[in-house]
Amino acid sequence: MKKNKKALLVIDMQNGFSDKNHSWYVPGIEKCSDNITAILKRWNKQDVFLTAFVNKNIRITKSKDSFFQKNGKDCAVIDTFEKIFRSRIFYKNGYSAWKNEKIKKNLSSYDVIYICGVEAQSCVLFTAAETYDLAKKFFIISDAVAGFGVFKSKKTFSDYCKKRFGECLCSVNDIIK
Repeated sequence: MKKNKKALLVIDMQNGFSDKNHSWYVPGIEKCSDNITAILKRWNKQDVFLTAFVNKNIRITKSKDSFFQKNGKDCAVIDTFEKIFRSRIFYKNGYSAWKNEKIKKNLSSYDVIYICGVEAQSCVLFTAAETYDLAKKFFIISDAVAGFGVFKSKKTFSDYCKKRFGECLCSVNDIIK
């Protein structure tokens, strides 16, 4: 196995989170998306994994476009990423990316996992916690994460991550330099 094999795990960059008129809109996702795009330009495509959150057990609405339905337009990965990384999208039925067995199998061969995306207080944080519990080395790309609620503030999110996981934060500049 090659030493320091690095994976980029992009969490839930989906239409419903990026649409300002949608109830699931995440403030700051535009800057997050720009930063992820900058990283993707320099990352080996085969080492990129994108997740999309779907929940087959909960029906929030009866609409065909329900955010949680796999074929709904709100659930789809943002076009910018979907067109390039279509074969690298993995659907998960839970907050952590590790809930997808294919992700688990693919990421097992990596030494370091870089995590970015939305939503900070749920899917990003749950993925980081499970990565930590699996004793995997990981970094959260703090300026490529967006969230609302408790972790709307980048400082609050960063402080929590440092307290919970130790030194696990990096920036886009750390990666693209």
